Amino acid sequence: MKKLLLCALTILAFSCSSSDEAEILENQDTLDSYLLYYMNYPKETNPVDLTKLVTITKNNEGIITERIGGVYDANLDPAVGFKYFFSEKIYDELTYQDNTIIIEKKSMDSDLVIPTCKRTLIFDENQKIIQKTIETSAPDKTDTIDFQYNVNGKISKILYKGPNIPKETSFYFNNNENLDSIVTIEYELESDKTIKTLERFENYDSAENPIKELFIFEELFYRSLSRNNYSLHWFEVFITTPSSSSFSSTYREWDLKYDANGKVIFDEL
Repeated sequence: MKKLLLCALTILAFSCSSSDEAEILENQDTLDSYLLYYMNYPKETNPVDLTKLVTITKNNEGIITERIGGVYDANLDPAVGFKYFFSEKIYDELTYQDNTIIIEKKSMDSDLVIPTCKRTLIFDENQKIIQKTIETSAPDKTDTIDFQYNVNGKISKILYKGPNIPKETSFYFNNNENLDSIVTIEYELESDKTIKTLERFENYDSAENPIKELFIFEELFYRSLSRNNYSLHWFEVFITTPSSSSFSSTYREWDLKYDANGKVIFDEL
C-alpha cells in the first residue's frame, strides 16, 4: 500500500542553442517523466492530481527544452482544503543564453491564464548555479537567491535577498554523498520572531539517482542533490519569540518502485 502523508513541505523558491548550453544540461540518461507524487510540490495540491504525469522534452542533443505539466492556483475557498490543480496545458519553456538558463511558466490554453513566473539561473564555469532570480506577478516582485558551495563541490548555503524577511538555508551531506538535512533560519524583525526549519532525509536506497541533472526545477531540487534516493522526508519547525516558543513536526514517506535492473521508477505507482 502506497504511503503519502501530506505535510507542511515548502517549495524551494527560491517555484536556444549554443555550445555553452550543451555543457550545462546535456545528459541522455536522465528521466523523461515523473509523477507529482514523488516530488516537492505544494502540500495544498489536489490529492487526485498527485498521480498526474509530468514529461521532460529534449532536443536531438539531449538538452531539455520544455517541461510539460504544472500546477496553478485555482483561487478556491480555503475551506476546500487545497488550492493547486494540475494541468497538462501548463508548461515550462527553457531558453539558453551563454551561461544563463531562463525558465518561464506558460499556458497553452487561452482560458487558463496563469501569473508570470520567470526564473533566471546563472551558472559558473563548473556548471553550478551561482545565482537565481524569480520574477512573479502574483505578487508582483523579484527575489534574488545566491548559491554557495563547499570544497567538495556540494551546495552548502542559499541566501535569499528579496523583499521578504531575511532567510538563509544551509545544506548538510553524509559520507555517502546523500543529503542528510537542511536548516533554514528566518527572522522577522518587527515581531522579533525566529523561525527555524529542520528538514531531514532518510531511508536512502542504493540505486543511482536519475534526477541529478534536473536540479534546475524547484520541485525536483531536493531529490537532485543526492547520490541515491530518499523515501522519508521529515519537516520540523521551531518558532521562538521573546515570550513564547512552539514546535511542529510532520513527514512524508514513499514506497519507491524499481525496475528489473534495480533502477528507481518515478513515473508510476
